[in-house]
Parts: sequence; structure tokens; C-alpha cells
Amino acid sequence: MAEEILNPLLALIKGQALIDDLQFEEVVAEHKRSGTSVIQILQDFGIMDLDTILQIEANYLGAQVVALKDVNFTQELLRNIPANTARMYRCIPVAQFDGTLQVAFEDPLNPARTGFWAYQGSLTDSILTTEPEWGASTSCPLPMYMPV
Repeated sequence: MAEEILNPLLALIKGQALIDDLQFEEVVAEHKRSGTSVIQILQDFGIMDLDTILQIEANYLGAQVVALKDVNFTQELLRNIPANTARMYRCIPVAQFDGTLQVAFEDPLNPARTGFWAYQGSLTDSILTTEPEWGASTSCPLPMYMPV
């Protein structure tokens, strides 16, 4: 069963015993069968709602959930990360204060997306968490703090 845990969120939830073995197997099977995101499957199967999932991620990362609808995306703020970099890493700046840029990532548990920033020595503080899809999201994907 250990080799089945390929998704970091699913590994986190399973590791914290927040789903039982049957639920875990159902989610894994559906993910393999349909390719649907684990976050969506957990919601579709009625195992967890989005707010709970976001809070689990935030707690794990020692962070908070931020509502994207409450962010004032000014041109000055958005210029802090080039558009091609934002697309590549699926991130967006959400705040700037005291020489620090707060950046949100679509998938906060994906080291391929967030690891670059940590490697660059850019991460100086906590990480926020996310919603799976940017389009109609109401909560902020994994913002990280980095010096400007």
C-alpha cells in the first residue's frame, strides 16, 4: 500500500489517519481510473470538504488560508514575478510588506512547484495553503514569503 501513496496530499491525510483504509483505496482507485485530482475526489466522495482540506494543508505547513477574492492584485504587486515564471511555477504574488513578497502557489505540497523558491533561499517565513483550481478559487494557494 505504501507505493500507492504518490500524491502528497493523500499521503498527508492518510498519515494523519484522517481517512480509513477503505476510503484511501477508493480515492487511489478513482484517481488512477479518472485522473481526477485527489482534492476533487475527496470532495466528490463526501470524505472532506474543501475548507477542511485547505486547513489540513495549512496546519501541516504552519500557515494560514487566504481568500484570493480579498486580494487587491495591483499592477505593482503583479510585476514582482514575471508572467512566464508565474505560469511555470503556478504562482502569484498576493501581498508585499516590509520588504517581503507573499506568493501563492496552486499546489502547496508539490515540491516541483515550490522547491525552486526554497532552493533559491527565497523562503524566509511561513507558507499559506491553496485551492486546487485557480479559476474560481476563493482561497489562496500556498503563499510563501520571500525577500523583495
